[in-house]
Amino acid sequence: MYSNQKYVELMTNETEVQSKLLEVMEKYENDKWWISDNTDYLAYKQFQEDTMLVESTALQKATEALLGRDITFLDLRLNFKDIKNEVIEKYQEKNGAKEEGLH
Repeated sequence: MYSNQKYVELMTNETEVQSKLLEVMEKYENDKWWISDNTDYLAYKQFQEDTMLVESTALQKATEALLGRDITFLDLRLNFKDIKNEVIEKYQEKNGAKEEGLH
């Protein structure tokens, strides 16, 4: 598993962006959802975070898998709020009463 530092170095060479990403990651403590193998959880968490911690392609694929349909990057840009609501609703529906941290 990547350390947060190694992950942000792979994402960008810009030190200011790396610092911002690390700051955001700290609030999640041990919940490193951005490197989770559970793509449903990754999409669910990313849509609730204002700072992108995953690549757009990874988010697109995770969203498609969760919703069971194709989503274009343009869809994500133009219909973000609707897709966000759909992702959150679908994730909660699929996971029932499970607690958020028990993915």
